[in-house]
Amino acid sequence: MGTILHEYAITPDVFDLSSYSSEEVAEARFDLWANVFSEEALIRNLRNGKWFEQFKKNDRKWHARGKTLLQNLNKRMRVAAAELPKDPSTDLEWGYEAFASDKRNLLTGILTTKKMAYEFNKNKEIIRSLKLLDIEENDVIDALKLIIIGDHDSTKAWKNRKQADRLPRSISTYESELKPIMELANSVMFMDHGMDPSDPDYEGFIDILLMAKERIEKPLLIELHRLWTIGAGHKIVDDYKNFWEKKFNNIWGKILMDNDMQVKVYLWNDLHDRYIISDVFAYHIGNELKTHGRDTMTWSRVPPDIRDTVMREMANPKKYKLMHDFSIPLVKEKRMF
Repeated sequence: MGTILHEYAITPDVFDLSSYSSEEVAEARFDLWANVFSEEALIRNLRNGKWFEQFKKNDRKWHARGKTLLQNLNKRMRVAAAELPKDPSTDLEWGYEAFASDKRNLLTGILTTKKMAYEFNKNKEIIRSLKLLDIEENDVIDALKLIIIGDHDSTKAWKNRKQADRLPRSISTYESELKPIMELANSVMFMDHGMDPSDPDYEGFIDILLMAKERIEKPLLIELHRLWTIGAGHKIVDDYKNFWEKKFNNIWGKILMDNDMQVKVYLWNDLHDRYIISDVFAYHIGNELKTHGRDTMTWSRVPPDIRDTVMREMANPKKYKLMHDFSIPLVKEKRMF
C-alpha cells in the first residue's frame, strides 16, 4: 500500500441486499464508493482472486448496483495470496482473511457493515488467538482499520487518507506508490523534462522500470517524456535524435532487453510539470523523478478529469510539438507496441 494510493479489502456483506434498509440508502452508499475507488483506491482481491469469484454465484442475494460496481472496478482489483489455512465460508471468516492480508501487506482499511463490526468486536479473542490483533488493543474498529458503511467519517482509517504527502526520495517510495500500478495498468507515462540516464541522480530509475518485468498480463506499455534539449540552459545538440537514442540505449538498452522489456521515449519542444500517468492512477510530482538528491519530494494524487486534461494538452500540436520518439532497446524494423 502506498501513502497516496489507497487499497481496501471489503467484507462480502457490503454487497448483500439485506445489509441496507432501503434501495435509496444502498444506491447512495454505492455511488459514494464508486467515486472513491475510481479516483483514489484499489480493491484487494483476497485469496488469489476467490473473493471476487464468490459474487458470480447465485447462492446469496447480491445487490444489483453492487455487482455492477464490482464489474466496473475489476481493473482496479489487486490479487493477494491466501493467508489463512482454509477458504472463508462466512463474512466473519472473510474479515479474518482481510486482517491476515493486512498483516502481510498493509491496507488503508477494511470496508464492512455495522453488523460485522459488532461481530468482530464480539470475536476479538479469536482474532487475538490468530495473532491478527495485538493483545493490548481494545478499540477493535480502529485497531483492525475497519471503515463502516454509512459511518465511515468517524473511523480512523478513513480520516487517515491523504491526497498529497511529502515522501522520501528513494526507491522504496517509488516501489510503495508505483508497484501496484505497474502490476495492474496497461500503460504508464513518466513525464520529467530533465530525465537523463547518464545523470547519477537518475541512476536508480531503471529499477522503477523493472518493477514491470514480472507482470503476468501482457507487457506494460511504458513511455518516458522529456525535453529535446539539455539541462537548465536548454542547450541544443546537433543531431539531437541520434544523441538521445545512443544515450538511453547505451545505458538502459541491454538491461531492458535482458528482461524482455521495451520502453518508448518521446522528446518534446516544451515540458514543465512532472507527472506519472497511467490508465489506473496518476500522480503529480513536485520535483524531478530522480532516485537520489533532495531528501523529500511532494506526491499529489491527480483526479481523472485533470489527468484527461493533461493528456489532451499533450495531444494538441499547437501547445506541444513532438520532436522525436524512439524505443529502448532500439527496434528499427519491428516494434513490440
